[in-house]
Amino acid sequence: MNSRREFMVRSGLVLGSLAIPRAMGAALGVGTGINPIGLQLYTVRHALQADMEGTLAKVAAVGYREVELAGLMGHTPAAVRRLLDRLGLAAPSMHVPFGTLDAGWDAVIDDARTLGCRYVVVPSIPDELRTSLDSYRQVAQRFNRAAEVAAKSGVQFAYHNHAVDFAPIGRRVPYDLLLDATDPNLVHIELDLYWVMRAGHDALRYFNRWPGRCRLVHVKDSAPAPDYQMRDVGAGIVNWAPLLAAARQAGTEHFIVEHDEAAVPLASIAASFAYLRELKLPALPRHRGRLKQSLARWTAKDVPLPDLCQRLKAIGYDAIDLLTPDEWDVAAAAGLTCSLEYPARRDRFIQNGFNDPANHPMLLAELERSIPLAAKAGVPNLIAMFGNRHGASEADDKAACVAGLTRIAPLAERHGVTICVELLNSKIDHAGYEGDHTAFGVDVVQAVGSLRVKLLYDIYHMQIMEGDVIRTIQENIPWIAHFHTGGVPGRHEIDASQELNYRAVAKAIAETGFTGYVAHEFVPVGEPFAAFADAYGIFEV
Repeated sequence: MNSRREFMVRSGLVLGSLAIPRAMGAALGVGTGINPIGLQLYTVRHALQADMEGTLAKVAAVGYREVELAGLMGHTPAAVRRLLDRLGLAAPSMHVPFGTLDAGWDAVIDDARTLGCRYVVVPSIPDELRTSLDSYRQVAQRFNRAAEVAAKSGVQFAYHNHAVDFAPIGRRVPYDLLLDATDPNLVHIELDLYWVMRAGHDALRYFNRWPGRCRLVHVKDSAPAPDYQMRDVGAGIVNWAPLLAAARQAGTEHFIVEHDEAAVPLASIAASFAYLRELKLPALPRHRGRLKQSLARWTAKDVPLPDLCQRLKAIGYDAIDLLTPDEWDVAAAAGLTCSLEYPARRDRFIQNGFNDPANHPMLLAELERSIPLAAKAGVPNLIAMFGNRHGASEADDKAACVAGLTRIAPLAERHGVTICVELLNSKIDHAGYEGDHTAFGVDVVQAVGSLRVKLLYDIYHMQIMEGDVIRTIQENIPWIAHFHTGGVPGRHEIDASQELNYRAVAKAIAETGFTGYVAHEFVPVGEPFAAFADAYGIFEV
């Protein structure tokens, strides 16, 4: 970020001029592809400084029709506009330094209008304003005021994220707070998909939780952990087709290629353009309600699997939980996904977890074998365990979990499979289990910092251990990838016979923008399929 700030200063972005930071995006049309495709000019900043007209001509020759400005290289806004027009380029957005919010904001708006920019984007917040949640709240108010001024002139305001915006403060994600504290009608989002992923978070949740606010995205790819080096689009681990389809569905207008440190920038932008030009966006799968629902296989173990799958599909279920690999095809034939799988069937699966380093060779071997198979079969999640206490300190056990899960995260990221480490109660069902409080699990997955290592939050177990499940879910949803349900007491139906209001729980989960599966895992007392249908109805929100 410091290099970007220095670049903006060197580019002459002062009070009365316009900033040119990152690649500008393309609006997605009604068809199956992306058109046009935009470029953040920060990618070719050095070439622009040497030869602005020649570099822009090369950008246009690649096929780009939109650019996002990141400084004017000493040229006037009028001169840049004439150059863009001559080359057949449009600049729907521009980046401007945070400091212009306090001095020169009117001049920035005037420059945006001259350049034809619909969006003025602040690309980062000074580090000294990231020290507390209160400081983020103060930034939110400054954004609101600036956005209100811009709107009066027909210009829209947006904020561009970096990974640091997701670094937890007091177990809260500052970026989420910033979005909650800003006016959704005035302050929009330019979601940098690389930095979201690099911070270990799910861009899909932001599309779901704040639909209509993400008007622009930065499209940049990544190598897997541990280095996460930027890659040309299509040359990394991001599964672009469903991600960009979800962005378009959520209201994204401009899709902007960027590579901060490309070795050969012009070759990089050509490769990214070629990939996106051929990319076809799929129709997103539809399910009733806002939540994808699944059912744990063992809850109806006496029902033949083909019959179970067909009846669940008829109810509306999207998936079935906890199958073995030889059963995946049966679910697929009925139109269901296997939403969560064991990497191995063995004794003491729960007790022998990642908290004991002695278990790591076995656990890693199981996951290394299972992750590619799951990815090939379209199974999104594998279950893992923290394990039983074994005499070490809690701090040492957390460190062991982090170390082991960090080793497997790169493979999971490459294949797009999420490892879901389960929270269980130690009071009634699993005496000695260490991952028996949300805080323990959150500390571990936060430290791992991977999009593909998250929690399986079992509502039944956590109600027994700590209660207050709705608030706990709301505060910790960034680190939860999968849910299990069950009635308390007894792990029976999730109806009015037990102590949780599951309708309220379902609504709370949906309103977080959760993108994973809710799997019902209870023991029916009465007719099983009536109970399964009732559970589905409760979560059909």
